[in-house]
Amino acid sequence: HPLFPLLALVFEKCELATCTPREPGVAGGDVCSSDSFNEDIAVFAKQVRAEKPLFSSNPELDNLMIQAIQVLRFHLLELEKVHELCDNFCHRYISCLKGKMPIDLVIDDRDGSTKGDDDVSRPSSSSLAEQVQ
Repeated sequence: HPLFPLLALVFEKCELATCTPREPGVAGGDVCSSDSFNEDIAVFAKQVRAEKPLFSSNPELDNLMIQAIQVLRFHLLELEKVHELCDNFCHRYISCLKGKMPIDLVIDDRDGSTKGDDDVSRPSSSSLAEQVQ
């Protein structure tokens, strides 16, 4: 079917979106985004129009292919939302944890970026006693 390559492309994008963590700012990080899908549709439409018609002689099969592409596109949009929600949750959770950490640990953490991995910052017993009271 003439639309099968587009269906396969959208399916591959959905597969990548479920398996690949998205990193904003990294080259190729938006390969599974809805924006890249719109670009792929435009490129596909140009190629197909130059070569052959988009539809076959079987309207039922044509309709099935179009519906399958639409469903996969919807899933791609939903996966994009899931990635955004996960990023938002991670940022909020990290902020919350930093807010609950003892202040000397936060300071040690900022200073500890130059320390080795074997130097583990631990709160002093006096700061723990102050927190308990």
